[in-house]
Amino acid sequence: MISIPSTYEALDPDWFTAVLRQHAELSEAKVSGIRCDRSIHQGFFSDITRVYLGYAKPVPQAPASLIVKLSSRNPDIRNREPTRASYRRETGFYRTLQPLIDLPTPRCFHAAIDPESIFHVLVLEDLAPAKTGSAKHGCTQSQAELAIQKIAVVHAGWWQRSVADYPWLGVPPVIDALELASLHDSWWPKFLKLAGHQLNPEMIELGKKLGRHRAGIMTALFVSEPKTLIHRDYSVNNMMFASDEGGAPLTVFDWQSLTMGRGVWDIAWFIGQSLTIEHCRTGRSVLLAQYYNGLIAGGVTGYSFDDCQKDFSLALLQRFGSLISSIADLPFSARQKQLLIDVFVPRNAAAIMATQAHNLLLN
Repeated sequence: MISIPSTYEALDPDWFTAVLRQHAELSEAKVSGIRCDRSIHQGFFSDITRVYLGYAKPVPQAPASLIVKLSSRNPDIRNREPTRASYRRETGFYRTLQPLIDLPTPRCFHAAIDPESIFHVLVLEDLAPAKTGSAKHGCTQSQAELAIQKIAVVHAGWWQRSVADYPWLGVPPVIDALELASLHDSWWPKFLKLAGHQLNPEMIELGKKLGRHRAGIMTALFVSEPKTLIHRDYSVNNMMFASDEGGAPLTVFDWQSLTMGRGVWDIAWFIGQSLTIEHCRTGRSVLLAQYYNGLIAGGVTGYSFDDCQKDFSLALLQRFGSLISSIADLPFSARQKQLLIDVFVPRNAAAIMATQAHNLLLN
């Protein structure tokens, strides 16, 4: 048994030696020293470290560095049931589902989870010199088109497929409309105090009324057919792109939110979060059309472009609701919340206004 470290300080050369020797081509590897680099981008729900490895003797295929992803150091985040479920999903993805996904993902050297404590560990390929996308700065049109093209292939391939063999994906959520509306009404004043300056009067009116509609929106996106496998956090900060120094054109990571739902959720999340406001205004329609054409090319039938556009609008509204709850209620760091407030809220609001999505509820 290889232990599951609770923090990166528990990592040592013997632990990495055991991890690497699980793989036939690395059975002779002996790690003699490690150096942890904490400058790598940190996620909202996990603790991430780049580890440089030294070896007692050269092994041709041994990695010079690896990415280690551990459970959050913050117990208020780590012990939430939704967070624990996210650890189960990502571990399950790398253990069983990764080879079945037609999308570039990092090689996984080790994935383990303690079923009781839910501490988990992932040891992943270091994709450098590729660079992580920047949510703050957005992405280029060519990067956006590549990301949309790739996820359309995944959605078409998993359209209406059974996932009964993957129980860690969870079951369709049981949504209590009255409870959700009540929670929203309690979150809204807190959100408004922190982020209200980013909203115009129409968005503020939408926020006031959104609570009574959230259950219906969630049912349409995550319970009703047709469904497919969705990443659910499909954004540039969970992607790596080739740099001037090299690297793969696109690699997608962070599979903690993987579930079944309307495929266009991933597109709305990407467009409403990874594109600058101006890029969304000029490039949104082209990207949505490219996505829909990718579904049709992949064999999807019985789903019209009008259906796709309506689901896209609902997904933007659902994202607004999740931003409200995240900013008002989740124990993120001040820096993490500020990113949501300064970058994601105005982008989501601009996308809602540009698509007139708010009129689905206000009219």
